[in-house]
Order: sequence, then C-alpha cells, then structure tokens
Amino acid sequence: MAVAPDDYGQVWVEGELVHADPQRLILQRTSPEAETIHVHFPRAGFLVRRA
Repeated sequence: MAVAPDDYGQVWVEGELVHADPQRLILQRTSPEAETIHVHFPRAGFLVRRA
C-alpha cells in the first residue's frame, strides 16, 4: 500500500498495511537504518493506493 496527503505535497509512503479502521491506517516499513517501524496516518486528508 501507499499513502500520501491529499494536498499539494503528495509524497507517497509505501509499506505493508498492518491495520486499517475508520480513523487511521498503519503501514509497516523496513529500512537498514531504522529496521522495522510502524507509520500511523489519519484517514482524513490522506489518499491510499495499492503500490
């Protein structure tokens, strides 16, 4: 999945969808610097697409 704000700064954040409910989305991301992290996004004001 990928998530980005719906305003002018559309920088897509990609990751594995861990949780979704009416108020929020949580993506799991993995990187060498931070290992595994969960990034939380509010539903309001954000776009979601399949990556």
